Amino acid sequence: MKHLKQAIALAVAGVLSAATVATSVAPVEAQAKSHEDWFTIRVCNDSSVTAAVSWSYQRAQERGTNLWYYEGWTVIAPGRCDERQTVNRNVYIFATQKDVTTKRWEGSHQLCVWYPGPYKKVLVGGQACDGTLEPYEAMYIRESTLVYHLEN
Repeated sequence: MKHLKQAIALAVAGVLSAATVATSVAPVEAQAKSHEDWFTIRVCNDSSVTAAVSWSYQRAQERGTNLWYYEGWTVIAPGRCDERQTVNRNVYIFATQKDVTTKRWEGSHQLCVWYPGPYKKVLVGGQACDGTLEPYEAMYIRESTLVYHLEN
């Protein structure tokens, strides 16, 4: 009887150990699989002035929700690029000349920015803006990467 109890205990321990390994491997596989759905928005400053860029996009944390991540101000020197990874093909960019808002790259989609920055915020889509509304350029990433050029 003693040997039977030991054999059962070892069998249970083996099953629990295998279950632990299976559950610890599953999230890694799911995480790797989710990266297939990542898209890149790259902003390149082709102008002759330093730009300050505000981004609105969805990170992995916002996947499948109505939450949007807002980030500003990313400084991009002339001839340089910066990029973000997103899980949604819809992205929004608003940019101004650094320290001077007379030179602007904009669209017609009114979204929030916060002056003077920097800022990183998550808002529900359609939520009232507690900052300043500015006209973002709305873009759709058709391939895996979209390059948006800031030009003179």
